[in-house]
Amino acid sequence: MVNYNIEAIRRYFIMNYKDQQEIKNKERLQQIVSELPEYAANFFNYYLAIKEASSRTVLNYAYDMRIFFRYIAKCKNCDIKDVSLDILNDLKPLEIQNFITELNKTNSTAGKSRRLASLRSFYKYMRNIGYIKNNPALLVETPNTHKKNIIHLENDEVKEVLTGIKTGDSLTDIQKKYAKNSKYRDYAITTLLLGTGIRVSECVGIDLSDINWQDNSIKIYRKGGDEQLVYFTEQVRDALEDYIDFEREEPLDEPDALFSSRKHQRISVRAVERIINKYTKTAVPNKHITPHKLRSTYGTNLYQESGDIYLTADALGHKNIAVTAEHYADMGNKRRKTAADYTNKWLN
Repeated sequence: MVNYNIEAIRRYFIMNYKDQQEIKNKERLQQIVSELPEYAANFFNYYLAIKEASSRTVLNYAYDMRIFFRYIAKCKNCDIKDVSLDILNDLKPLEIQNFITELNKTNSTAGKSRRLASLRSFYKYMRNIGYIKNNPALLVETPNTHKKNIIHLENDEVKEVLTGIKTGDSLTDIQKKYAKNSKYRDYAITTLLLGTGIRVSECVGIDLSDINWQDNSIKIYRKGGDEQLVYFTEQVRDALEDYIDFEREEPLDEPDALFSSRKHQRISVRAVERIINKYTKTAVPNKHITPHKLRSTYGTNLYQESGDIYLTADALGHKNIAVTAEHYADMGNKRRKTAADYTNKWLN
């Protein structure tokens, strides 16, 4: 008689987090594309199949294009599926500009810039395959982006936050009650984000099998689906081991998931955001700290210590170093100013 290991079979058939997200993204993409004019589907298929863009990237294109088509349908007093190629071809730059202006009500400058970029890509593709002759989106000026200072935690603020997680002193009585069963998890998540600079979406996607304890590394999936190893310090290792040894319970839906919620499911991005907000709003009341601000803290410290913009870009998983340079340009200026101060000392 064959002995079946039911638990092993259950684990085998449970897809990993990345596969699940891929399926969800494509299902959502299919739903959105079904709402748009039929010709629009070619654009998304092109980016998935030919450009090999991630499903998440193409889904973001779809969100942007749905907003655009809804706006045009409203202006032309027609159904969204009836926005023809002729309508698309005959749109004037002013009409595109009016669309961008309309976004002022609900979008940041960065959001408007992204949607304009999506629209330009869509028009470029439609023009290249001969569907239309014009690309009015090219003639619309990109919204001005005002560079903001990078919000990050200073070293003493980091200590304050981590101490607060350990002691629970900053929490309300109700929060302390729940924190008794999650402080190791919360400390591990916060330490991991601060110690590696990974994105919150990358953090929640980590499986136990992604961790290599031999060389203190974790396999993560970057934006766009690229696989990359990130390395962690002994402090991060200690935090992870304490969580695994003393608190972690195997999630029912995905047994290999590293971090789980109180409902014994893989922890969500929103849950991590709430955790970080809970411990930082009291410890650092003058700053609005999110998981992304912990990533900024990592990037800031790494660049300050190394002065190497290429290392910083690689560690943060930036494909385009210009993105890193733009964010940390002011820090580079400060470093060069310091060099001038040193020069002044030996010249006087």
